[in-house]
Amino acid sequence: MIKYGKCYVLWLLSLLGIFLFMPALVNAGEFFVDKNNTTGTEDGTSKHPYNTIQEAIAVATGGGEHTVRVAQGDYTGNVGIDTVTVHLLGGFQGGTPADYAGGAGGVFDAQDPVAHVTRIQGDGTDAVVKLQESGTSTLDGFVVTGGTGFTDSYRYMGGGVYVAEGSPTLSRNIIEGNDTEHVGFIGRGGGIAAESSNVHIIGNTVRNNISGFGGGISVNGGDVVIEGNTVQDNTATEDHGGGLYVSGNSLTVTNNRVLDNEVGQIAGYGWGGGIAVIGEDTTATLSYNHFSGNFAPTAGGGVFLDDGATVVVSHELIHHNETQARGGAGVYVDGFGDEIGTTVTMSHCTIADNLCPEGGQFGGNGLLVEYYSVVTVQDSIFWGNGGDDFYANETSQITATYTDSEETVVGTGNLSSNPLFANPANNDYHLQSTTGRWDPAGGGGTGEWVLDQNQSPCIDKGNPQSAFANEPAPNGNRINMGRYGNTEEASKSLTSDPVANIRANGSDGPVTVSSLDQVSINISLDPGDKAGQNADWWIAVSTPFAPPGDWYTYVYPAGWQQGINLCVQAPLVNLPSFEVFNMALPVGTYTFFFALDESDGMPAGPWLGLDSVEVTVQ
Repeated sequence: MIKYGKCYVLWLLSLLGIFLFMPALVNAGEFFVDKNNTTGTEDGTSKHPYNTIQEAIAVATGGGEHTVRVAQGDYTGNVGIDTVTVHLLGGFQGGTPADYAGGAGGVFDAQDPVAHVTRIQGDGTDAVVKLQESGTSTLDGFVVTGGTGFTDSYRYMGGGVYVAEGSPTLSRNIIEGNDTEHVGFIGRGGGIAAESSNVHIIGNTVRNNISGFGGGISVNGGDVVIEGNTVQDNTATEDHGGGLYVSGNSLTVTNNRVLDNEVGQIAGYGWGGGIAVIGEDTTATLSYNHFSGNFAPTAGGGVFLDDGATVVVSHELIHHNETQARGGAGVYVDGFGDEIGTTVTMSHCTIADNLCPEGGQFGGNGLLVEYYSVVTVQDSIFWGNGGDDFYANETSQITATYTDSEETVVGTGNLSSNPLFANPANNDYHLQSTTGRWDPAGGGGTGEWVLDQNQSPCIDKGNPQSAFANEPAPNGNRINMGRYGNTEEASKSLTSDPVANIRANGSDGPVTVSSLDQVSINISLDPGDKAGQNADWWIAVSTPFAPPGDWYTYVYPAGWQQGINLCVQAPLVNLPSFEVFNMALPVGTYTFFFALDESDGMPAGPWLGLDSVEVTVQ
């Protein structure tokens, strides 16, 4: 028999006690938090939840992904997730002190951040929530307030949330009342700051925050998605980015509402009241955002694109933004350094009613472009910007096509006609239409189609080569100008009859080519209000050859055949584009036809739709 001394037995018992009573460190798990658990018994289960958030995070260590569900209530104290993946979720019902005392526990099965408000109140010494190298962690369903930012000794960043590296998601949070302003230090991201992170910021409300740069959100580096947020009433006291101040390898900024933000409050000058996109290494896409009511003292009241960035701007609504000094109340584009300009491709945008009350040094209240920068504009509307929509200095260039502007601009397809917005005083920039306009305020707030007394001249006036398939019928087989072009809310075309279209080498013709050139023939169809009606489809070409080779027809799916033959008998559908021919032709004149008539197998009309294009081969 092995005998142990008394001291050894006591040591073994004490060691066992340490392991029994210390918090468990687990590789992956689900933990619960409720401040109403005041029983003194806490093991992270729904019956005995931890009563502080950090307690639950402390046991979520090691590999795997952890989930922490937090019940409604106010939780005071900062929270940190470091080198571990934790999905931190707020908005659960939880329980009452009596529920826990009686052994019933809390309710954590359904998350509802609106009904069960879960607030993390910072203690004023740091960012309220820090996610550092936190993998694919999640912060979802909280109110985050009272933060002053994480500091690296010369900056304070992320008053509400600070993110360093990793690929976390911040979603459905209200981030408000945070302030990274500290005397003698640079502040970035009053609400959120992310550094070298592939963060996704989705569906949050970021409001009433203060910082030096990026009053609402600051992002530096990484592949970042900022989507579906409301960024409102934030202030940048220094000179860049009242709402957002962003740079990165790849930025996607889409479907956000950026409203009533301000830059330069203390500096007295500044750019980008709504957003500032910065940096030669930055590639960004801005799409389907709404910028309104933002202010910058110098330029770029709504949007500022700078320092050599490459930016695609698509389907943006930019209105009622303001600047004082130079102009560019809607959009300002600038370069930097050794003649490094910013490159912008803009399409399907509405930029309206942006003002510089003092006139501005240069004007260009819709779009101001400087310092070796290049902007291409297409399918857009500039109106109500004080009659001075564009300005590019001698080193820069604006090219506008298929664009309606109050200031007359030379370019293919350009107009200078009142676009007839639905109700700009109430921020409705849909185009008036006698055949159908989407009214988002109609139907008791759910939206409805209404009929106007007037038809906007911008309907069916975008680039004929631009996609239009997302527009409701009748859509004229052509995109509308402005924010709602090629969307489900595009205003409807005048005709409700089918519109057949046939093009040669992308042109309505006539087209002249050499016998060595390929000839490409494409058809498209807008069925109008006859969508679904059965019809005969005819695709034919009249040739310069003697009979019987004078006519050929396209028979689907076999291809081209001599004589007059039916292509197909089928319902009328929306057909964006379909190539039916691509080859070189002998010398002569050819006329290609695309026609539709009643479903009787005979090409006799009356025609539901008919179009032709002439091709001369030399």
